[in-house]
This record gives sequence, structure tokens and C-alpha cells, in this order.
Amino acid sequence: MCSLKLNFSYEESVGDSTLISFYIKVNFKDKDMQKIVDVDGLFSVINKQGFLPLFTCDCGNFSCGGYYIKVIHLEDGILFDNSYKPVNEPDETQLIETFEYKLSWIDLYNIASAVYAQINLINNKYPGFNICSGAYSDIVLKNIDEYQRLLKEFKDKCG
Repeated sequence: MCSLKLNFSYEESVGDSTLISFYIKVNFKDKDMQKIVDVDGLFSVINKQGFLPLFTCDCGNFSCGGYYIKVIHLEDGILFDNSYKPVNEPDETQLIETFEYKLSWIDLYNIASAVYAQINLINNKYPGFNICSGAYSDIVLKNIDEYQRLLKEFKDKCG
């Protein structure tokens, strides 16, 4: 059973009359993670590892208060290993907090699929609006086709 829980919320943005601010809060093993998930960052962990910008400030600006997570791909899943400061070249000396959370590949697929479905739900509810991670960041809809492609490839990989 997956030990990661997502809490989705969204609202019309104060920054633009045709923008929806999308927030994803994460609870991992009964620990609330600080900040919100960056949607692009989440989908990047499917095929990338290393120091990835997985969490961003509620405003949507990573450098404002986001942080990197060290992502390690394992044979049977993925490991989220510690958080690191939002600097240009993160490394072990930029440590913020130590933790180790492991997900199976199927759990990660299910999480990414739930986020993709939520984006589509918001998009259908607010046709003609853009959607961003946080109050006013980059538009996630510009990458929706890439998210769909990654999910299809990932589903094939998971079996």
C-alpha cells in the first residue's frame, strides 16, 4: 500500500482572470511535506534522477521557497532521499532535511496518473483557462501532451 497521500486544491488565481492556481500538498508516512508539488518536477522523476526541483513555494516560484529532492531510481521503485536548498548547483552540502521515502514504480504511476486526471478535471471545469502549480507559475497545460506520453510509456514499463 502506498504511504504517500496527495491533497489537491485549486482556485481562480489572483494573478490573472483566466488562470487556475493548482496546489498539491503531500503527506508521506504521516509527515506533511513543506510547500507544494511542482507538477513538472513530479513528472520529471519518471525518467530522471538526481537533485530534482520537486517542491515549490505556494506562489509557484521555486527560488522563493522550493527545494530539491534527491531522487534515486531503484530496480523495484524510486527513492526520495532528503531535501536540499534551491541553489543553482545542489549537492550534499546544501542539505535541509534528512529523510528516506520509497515508492514502488506502480505507486509512482498511480500518483502521476491521479495528478494528470486532476489537471484534466480542472481543465474541463474551466475551459479556456490556464492552470499553474501554485499561485502564478509556469502553465502546466503546455506540457499536458508530454505528461500523457510519459504516463503511457511508464504504464508499459510497469507492466
